[in-house]
Order: sequence, then structure tokens, then C-alpha cells
Amino acid sequence: MRKFSILILLSLAACMREADVPASTRTTIVISGPEEEMKKPIDVRSFAIRPESLRPGQSALVTIELATPRPSQQLSVNWYGPDGWLVAYDICQAVEPRMSLPAPVHAFDEPGRYRAVLRSGWKTLAEGAVVVRTGT
Repeated sequence: MRKFSILILLSLAACMREADVPASTRTTIVISGPEEEMKKPIDVRSFAIRPESLRPGQSALVTIELATPRPSQQLSVNWYGPDGWLVAYDICQAVEPRMSLPAPVHAFDEPGRYRAVLRSGWKTLAEGAVVVRTGT
């Protein structure tokens, strides 16, 4: 709301001054900031979870490959359990073209399919899954 108010005030001030300044001498100012960089989508080349099937207590690794990393943007990997509820999440910066994160195997306490969703803000970039089998 604050950005919108500032833009309205700047527009009103520009309109009031526009009548006083000849068209040939007017200057257009373009304001851009880091929020413009945040709006650009991140291109994800691959999103993989290895192994795709595991037993309770076994480790898994999430590998993310980005076409254009942007350190200014945060990525989150949200993990949803077999019942669809969020069971864990991990947040990292999009710093490198290839990143690896350990899967939160401590959260995989029930057998079933656990879905991982890679997001930047509210935008879903990729999805993957791992199946937790019964037994030790």
C-alpha cells in the first residue's frame, strides 16, 4: 500500500508540474529496484530426489539445477506427507547453478509418498516425490 501511495503522489506532482515545463525539456525517470529482479522467474533445469524410494532412517538428497542462479532470491523446498500436510521445509539462496540439500528424513516417520515442492515466493518451480517403504 505504501508503494502505491508514493506512486500516486509522484504522479500528481508530475501532472501539476507538466503544465509549467515545455514538452521538449521534460525528463522521464524510470525507477527500478530489487523487486523487479525478484519478479523474473528462475529457470529450473532439473529437480531430483535420490533415491526415489527409501526405508525409514535412510538418507536422501535433493539436487536442484538452475539455468540462472540469483543470490538475491530465496528458494524453499516444502515437504508434504502422505496425508497432504506440510511436514518439513528448507530455505536456501539461489546462489549456485547446482545445489544439493539433504532431505529431512527425520520427518518421514510414516510409510507413504512424500511430495517435495520447490518454490520461489509463491511461485511453484518444480515438484518431486520420494516413497517411504515399511520396515527397517
